[in-house]
Amino acid sequence: MYAVTDIVREFIPSSSPEKTELRKDEFWANQGISFDVHEGDSLALVGHNGAGKSTLLKMINGLIKPDIGSIEIRGRVGALIELGAGFNPVLTGRENIFINAAVLGIPKREVKQRLDAIIDFAEIGDFLDMPLKSYSSGMRIRLGFAVAAQLEPDILLIDEVLAVGDTAFRAKCYRRLSELQRNGTAFILVSHNHHTLLTVCNKAVGLENGKMIAKGTVSSVLDTYETRLAEYTTGPDNAPKGKGRGKVRITKVGFRDSKSEPITSPRTGEAVEICLSLEAKERIESVSMDVIVRASGVESSTLLAITAKQDCKLQDIPAGRSEYRLRLDPLGLVPGQYVAKVSVNRPPLETFDIVEGIDFLVLPGATCGDSAYYNPRTWLVVAESNEPRLENQL
Repeated sequence: MYAVTDIVREFIPSSSPEKTELRKDEFWANQGISFDVHEGDSLALVGHNGAGKSTLLKMINGLIKPDIGSIEIRGRVGALIELGAGFNPVLTGRENIFINAAVLGIPKREVKQRLDAIIDFAEIGDFLDMPLKSYSSGMRIRLGFAVAAQLEPDILLIDEVLAVGDTAFRAKCYRRLSELQRNGTAFILVSHNHHTLLTVCNKAVGLENGKMIAKGTVSSVLDTYETRLAEYTTGPDNAPKGKGRGKVRITKVGFRDSKSEPITSPRTGEAVEICLSLEAKERIESVSMDVIVRASGVESSTLLAITAKQDCKLQDIPAGRSEYRLRLDPLGLVPGQYVAKVSVNRPPLETFDIVEGIDFLVLPGATCGDSAYYNPRTWLVVAESNEPRLENQL
């Protein structure tokens, strides 16, 4: 009955008043959100999973109509949301180009005019006229973006698609987006990679449970989001704990700053200590602490994989309570959200405890530019001297 009522309201707006009250088990996916985007702007939508970012993009794209309020758009809207939508594994890459373009709303005549540019961008060579089922996942991604990249809208919606592909391909995607931006295209970008948002965007809106919690510069909105998230993830009910029941148990995982003071989130370019609170039933010698860190995301690769064993720094754990610390000075991770896995073990095969799925944030600190990690650096010019001549690498 609810569906019938909504359909009638859709086609005969005057037949039912504007919906303001929620039915049983309903909730507002977006509420009280207001912002504007102008030519050449790049707006970041910031928020946790389920905050309402993708729903908002769908409304802007015209896939969902708002129950209350309005969205005013002047210009053509394009979307990079699901790469390769409509791909058929039996058909060839060439045939799938036209199918995917039709899904994205690109006329066939326009596709024919840009076919050479699409093929050149995809870099799939002799595979172009082979069935899509013979493609690797990376080749499918390249083909999907090659088609979508030919959109030249006034407003471009981007939902996490920049997190896919290898480094060279992502660089190529960024160059194409930069070209569009120089030509006046405005972006609305969703990404959990905060380094990307800081690099690409000039303004931001923060969302939480469908409501706007912040609006302004990217750094100010990220600070608000990270502070609120850190307050939640480091609460007493959310402290990560191990499941070990052996000789050593991890009771807590946290961070300390350069002065060994507890902190909720480390900063790029500053010293940090990754700390494991331990409880041991007896003194144990030659114990390794292992830390693995990856960017938050389904297909993200490992960024850090550090073990005391590899560094030949095995430690002795006393009986009772202690804290095993790994000091990184400086922290090279760029601002963003990460997931860590930590463990304590005695090589070669005795594992005492493991904690997985530790979500944490790295706040902006030292400037990273467009780098994938932070590295301390010094710039200088040295006059010609009697020092040995360089080997020419050109």
